[in-house]
Amino acid sequence: MAYVNDSDEEQEEDEDMLLACILVSEYLEEKEERTKFYVRERIVWEHHIAELTKEGDESFQRLYRMNYSVFMKLCSIIQPQVQVNEEMSRRRTGKDPVEMMLHCFL
Repeated sequence: MAYVNDSDEEQEEDEDMLLACILVSEYLEEKEERTKFYVRERIVWEHHIAELTKEGDESFQRLYRMNYSVFMKLCSIIQPQVQVNEEMSRRRTGKDPVEMMLHCFL
C-alpha cells in the first residue's frame, strides 16, 4: 500500500485550485463577450415611411421588394390572422402593430 504524504495532497489541492481559477476566469470572459449587445433605436413607422418617401419612390420598393400600396394591401389581408395583445401593442407603439410586424418579417 502506497502512502501519500501531506505535501502530495497539498500539491494536488493547489493544482485543483489553479484549475478552478482558470475555469472561472474563462467563464467570466465568455460571459462578458455574450453580454455585449447593440442598442438600436426603435423605428417609428410614420417617420420611417416619411424618410423613405424623401429618398424617392424606389426606396420603399428596393427595401421591401414591393411598393407602398401593395405593402398596405398585404397588411390589410394579414391583419385578421395576426394575433396580438392590442393593449400592450398600443402601450409600446401607440398604434396597431401589423405594419411593424410585416416590416420585421420581410
